[in-house]
Amino acid sequence: MQALVVLVSSNRGVEEVFRRKKDSMIPRSLRDHTRIKSIGLSFSIRFYDPFTAGKSLESYVLEAATNGAGMVALLVDEFLAHLALPLAPACLVGCVAFDATDNNYDNVVTAKLSKLIKNLASVAEMMSSAGNQLPLLLPLRNFTSEEWIELQGLFRNDGMDGNLPLRVGDLVKRINTRKRPRKRATSPQTYLVDDDGKLFDYGKERHAQLATGKPHTSICMLTGNFRFGWRIPTDRHYNVTKEYGGLTKIAGSFPDCHGELIQVTDRTHLNMFSNDYHS
Repeated sequence: MQALVVLVSSNRGVEEVFRRKKDSMIPRSLRDHTRIKSIGLSFSIRFYDPFTAGKSLESYVLEAATNGAGMVALLVDEFLAHLALPLAPACLVGCVAFDATDNNYDNVVTAKLSKLIKNLASVAEMMSSAGNQLPLLLPLRNFTSEEWIELQGLFRNDGMDGNLPLRVGDLVKRINTRKRPRKRATSPQTYLVDDDGKLFDYGKERHAQLATGKPHTSICMLTGNFRFGWRIPTDRHYNVTKEYGGLTKIAGSFPDCHGELIQVTDRTHLNMFSNDYHS
């Protein structure tokens, strides 16, 4: 599985390291580590400077990721963090301070990349577990809970934290305590239930497809194809509903993948993708 790693910086020292070393910035000892090999990770490293790239970061990453990337991580100069944070639900983002007075960029960049890639490997291990996918792939805007907001904030702000796997694991456990069957149903099927009483089931059926084209944006596409750095299916969705006696019914206004509120009239359920696109 190929991991796309993008260095996001306008620092000439960082760019010089990239031009000179490219993929060898990731130490051989890390590439050959048993954990990395067991996941089957290989790496493609790119450099993005917003002042010379001629396109937005999200457009650049989306274009680069279409060449078979199974994972995506961004190592971002904190000076440019505002460009990367909207991509955090899709890409593993690590923000670092590159000191303009530091001439030893080789060691700095290598150390930061190694830390980010170790967390990327942890994401791969977590996402490979079917039991983790139900809580980790939830729709970004439409699942309402404090734990879900906290989990998204963790990936947005602490992608380099060495304790990231433990902290994510704790939040996943808390989200999973919301799992239960419908109150008046005879079926043992369970759902994750949010604060608004919406029931979320990650359906096994593959009869719907993530929408593309206008009015959808590059962020819509990235968040529909990746979650926290891991490529996700574009033909699986959550069945979202509410309890209505012994039946199910849902209606109301629900945000979609680019934040537009969509009015939904009474129906048994919504087909809702991880990026909030629903039909």
